[in-house]
Parts: sequence; structure tokens; C-alpha cells
Amino acid sequence: KLSSSQSMKLTHFLRSCHDGILVGGSTFAVDKPRLNVRLTHEDYIMLNQDNGIGESYDNDSHSDSGTNIIRKDKQPIPIVLDTHLNNLQRVLWDDILGHDWRSKQDVEVKTPRKIYIERVRANSLIICCSHEAVQRFTNILEEFHEHECQIENVAYDISIQKRGYLTNRNEDRCGNKILSKQQSIEVIIRVKSVRAPTMGNSDRAHNNVDGDINHDTSHVARFFLLPCPIDSSVNTLQLKYVLHNLYTQFNINSLMVEGGSSILSSFMNSLSENHSRDDPAFSAETSEPAGMRSRRTLVDCVCVTIAPAVLGGKWGLPSLAGFNAL
Repeated sequence: KLSSSQSMKLTHFLRSCHDGILVGGSTFAVDKPRLNVRLTHEDYIMLNQDNGIGESYDNDSHSDSGTNIIRKDKQPIPIVLDTHLNNLQRVLWDDILGHDWRSKQDVEVKTPRKIYIERVRANSLIICCSHEAVQRFTNILEEFHEHECQIENVAYDISIQKRGYLTNRNEDRCGNKILSKQQSIEVIIRVKSVRAPTMGNSDRAHNNVDGDINHDTSHVARFFLLPCPIDSSVNTLQLKYVLHNLYTQFNINSLMVEGGSSILSSFMNSLSENHSRDDPAFSAETSEPAGMRSRRTLVDCVCVTIAPAVLGGKWGLPSLAGFNAL
């Protein structure tokens, strides 16, 4: 374990100061993080005493006073960058169905053999991805829905809904708010019912060959797919559009980027990029986020914690992959 108790408290304190927490798809697939704030009662008291507030952190009297109070009920929105939704598929059903983006070939759409909805531990997760990935993923779920949403003895309920948004940055000539064309998709997958095993499946159920599947009808996976443009030269999402869509559709004004190394380096490299004023992502016509006109970089602050350990042998492992901003 690399993190000390102090650094963990610092991490959760920083999380509590932001509207959203962002990680890459690989981190999401490997760690299956909750991406929330987990501080004890004593932690909240200590942090607010450091801010000169005292123990009344759960008192609404500070809500409008401008004091930077740290509240127990404030949770950031978890966000994942998963360009092709390959990592989401690995988490949900241990396979990639419908498309091989490396060979750029479509394959036969198959339905999942198992669904591990309990692996999505973050609440109301936002997954930023390409428009094509959204279409392929929803096609898989719709195909599964047509096959009665059932795997062996477990029946699933799947809901897919487009989530449009209204904003005063998108108005017609009369000043009426209009619906944005880039809609996010809300996906809800829940266990609807668990049937008793048949005679042919009794031994299979007894041996629990489903591994870590928990057939609990209380399990629900709820997440949003947020389509964003891709930079075709590197086959990754364009970060400025990602931040723009998070701001306009989910009102995320501040974002904490936790990793992994490729995501961190992508944001850091934005410090050295010179964005043209002709770039449509930063023009007034596309309703850019507040502050983008005067500031062309995506990073405001960098926080680094150092552990007294070296990973990966002689050369170690890089914290930032492909970082060249300095």
C-alpha cells in the first residue's frame, strides 16, 4: 500500500472540493473505484476547524455565507473517459462485443453471457465516449433486451433513455431555450428477478460457477453515456469538448483528475498547447464554458504526493505517460 492515512485524507478532502472526479477507462476497469468522499465524522470536524468553522459543519447557517465549508452530504460526480467503451464492457460482461476498433472492423453483435452489475460501484457514473461507441453499446443492450433480458436463472430489467438538456446558451431567435443535439444517454440495469434453478441447473447453482455474481435484486447499475468528439490523429477524446459537455449538461464547474498516467499526461500536455481562437470548441457560437475565452489551458492546479517507494524495478513506473509539457 502506497498511500498513508494522511495522504488518503488529503485525497478525499480534495474530492470534496470539486464537482466531479475523473479517471481513465483502464483505472475504472482494474480498480472499479467508487470515486466518492469517505471521511469520518472526526475528519469533517478537523477539516472545518482548520478552515475556522468549528464543529457546525452540518449547519445550514454557513451555506450562503461564502465560507468554504466541507459538508458531509456533498459528493462529487464520478466520471470516466472510455473512448470506445471497451473498459465498460470488460467491467459489465468480461468481453468486448460489436466492434474491434484496432482493426476498424465491425463484428457480429452478440449478447452478453453474464452481467456483473455489482462491479459498477460508483453512483450515477458519467462515462465520456465517442458517438459511435454509444450506438454500438446501446445496440448490444437492445439486442439483449429482445432476448428477454435473461441469463440462466436471472432476469434483468434494462432502461435506455436519451437525456436532453436545456440551457440559456442554446436559444432560438426569440430567446426560447432549445434542446441540444448532443444528448447523453441514461442507462439503468437491475436484477428484476431470480428464478429457482431447474433440475438440470441444480448442481451448477450449488457449485456457484458464476464466480462473483451476486444475484441480489437490490443491485442496480446506473450510468450516463456522454458522447464527445474524437481526435482522429490519436484516437482519443478531445478533452476541451469533454469539459464543455460536462459543464453544459451536468453543471460541472470544477473537476479533479486522479489518473491514470495517460489521462494525467493528456491534461498536463494541454498546458503547452496553443488553441486557436478559430477553434469551434472555444468560440462564442458554440456556447463555450465560462472562462474559456480568456484561458486556453485545461489545468489550474497540480497536487503531487510522493511515497517512499519505487515500483517497476530499476527504471520504475511513470506517473505521467507521454508527458512533454515541460
